[in-house]
Amino acid sequence: MAQRTISTRLAIEGEAQYRQAIASINAELKNHKSALDLVLSQYKNNANSMEALQAKQKALSDLQATQARKVEELNAAYQNAQSAVDAYRARKEELTKKIEENEAALEALKNTEGDTTEEQRRLTEETEKLKKELEDNEAKLAAAEKGANNW
Repeated sequence: MAQRTISTRLAIEGEAQYRQAIASINAELKNHKSALDLVLSQYKNNANSMEALQAKQKALSDLQATQARKVEELNAAYQNAQSAVDAYRARKEELTKKIEENEAALEALKNTEGDTTEEQRRLTEETEKLKKELEDNEAKLAAAEKGANNW
């Protein structure tokens, strides 16, 4: 029997821009590496001349500057992903606390005399809504943690 897997990818805000920037930098790195290879082949017979060394130094400096930009971009992407993780964790704590408060209020209503069915119904509905939101938040938290780990 065939199994069908459905997965939802919840992107971190701004993730597409970071991925695009990294792809652009990677393309630029390839160009710099090609330029360095060109310099090396161009000065193959005269590798230690002043002109060859200056050309190599220029090519290597360009490569290093681009690599530094890539590191900065990766760090920014990671920080962005980590802030999303922190926000989802804070929301999880908030929702968990509200659910516990509602369940405590429901328990207190059970020991109260009088007609509390309307209040119990309202608290039960609110608790169910909060549990659904908590479940959704946990899925987003897992996706954000995965995204942060990938960066």
